[in-house]
Amino acid sequence: MNPPMNTDTPAILVCDEQARVTLHPLRRENPDSTDYWDSNWIVTRIQATAPGFHADITEPVHLSELVWLREELETMRAVLAGRIVWKAMEGFLELVAEMDRLGHIRWTVLLRHFNGHFNGKEARLLLEIENDQTYLPALVNEVDAVLETFPVVGEPR
Repeated sequence: MNPPMNTDTPAILVCDEQARVTLHPLRRENPDSTDYWDSNWIVTRIQATAPGFHADITEPVHLSELVWLREELETMRAVLAGRIVWKAMEGFLELVAEMDRLGHIRWTVLLRHFNGHFNGKEARLLLEIENDQTYLPALVNEVDAVLETFPVVGEPR
C-alpha cells in the first residue's frame, strides 16, 4: 500500500488533456545522513493516469537526477528545441521529451513496477503525452520548488 500524499511538498506534473504523471516527493529516505549519495534519496510517490489506466508506486529518486532534469528542461526552454531522455537510476521511470520545430512536445513515459509478487517479473505502463513549449516554465518551476524543499546535501566524491 502506498503512503498518503504529503500535500505540504511540491509535485512535478507532466500532463495533457488525456494523461498525467505526477512525481510527488514525500521525504528523505535517509534523513540523518550527511553523505551525498545516501542523504539525497527522496522517497517519491509516482502516479500515472490515462483513460482506463491508473498506476501508483512509491520509489526513491536521487536529487542529482532532478538537478539534471531541471538543467535539460531549462535548455529546451531556452532554445525551443531538443530531446531529453531522463531515466531514474533505479529503473522504474523513463521520461523522453522531444520538441518539434513548432514547439510541440511529445513525452513518452515508461513506468515500471518491479514486485516480488510477480515472481521477478515487472508491470509496465507506457504513456504518450503531448503539450507545448508554454508548458515548460511551470514544469521548471515545479522542479525548482522540489529542489528548494529538499536541497541537495553535500558534494559527490
